[in-house]
Amino acid sequence: MFYSLLAMRIILLLISVWILSPVLYAESPSEHYQIDLILFQQAGIGDDTNESPLVPPIPPSKTGNIPLRSQTECSSRDYCLLPFKASALQQSWYALSRNNDYRLLSRYSWMQPDNNQRAVLLPERVEDDVKIEGTVQVRKGNYYYFNSEISLYSFNNSVPVVLKQHVRLKEDQTVYLDHPHVGILLRIHKPTA
Repeated sequence: MFYSLLAMRIILLLISVWILSPVLYAESPSEHYQIDLILFQQAGIGDDTNESPLVPPIPPSKTGNIPLRSQTECSSRDYCLLPFKASALQQSWYALSRNNDYRLLSRYSWMQPDNNQRAVLLPERVEDDVKIEGTVQVRKGNYYYFNSEISLYSFNNSVPVVLKQHVRLKEDQTVYLDHPHVGILLRIHKPTA
């Protein structure tokens, strides 16, 4: 009787472990966050400057950086350019586009896992007469740590502009990063969909 009761308990324990094993040993899904970025210029600023940048622009290295891909090149949602409607900065983009004091250069939105430590390589873009390339690194800790090194080459001006920005920000906070020639609007948040 004692051994049959013990055997019954062992069998119940094994069945419980077997039933709960997918729950106990399942890997938790990686958390993601979304980065929305707008590059813009005040109209007339930087078009005719003859000052040279403090740091000569070096094209971003493709090794060690994670390239942002277009929607057609993506198999997962990580490091893919998102459509404009997914950006939390849509209203800011529209407001800047209606104001003649600003010239919109480019916008980027993408998602990445919260354990990412590497820089993201922005796709090279030519908007009007400005070529844009560079890297952005976002790391998550108690705050989000944003580091950028973006080069802008104007076809009207032989002096390129290098935008090196470092900032710490909270989630869901829109931040304006100022530079004498270019501005950045930045928002980091959990994905909405």
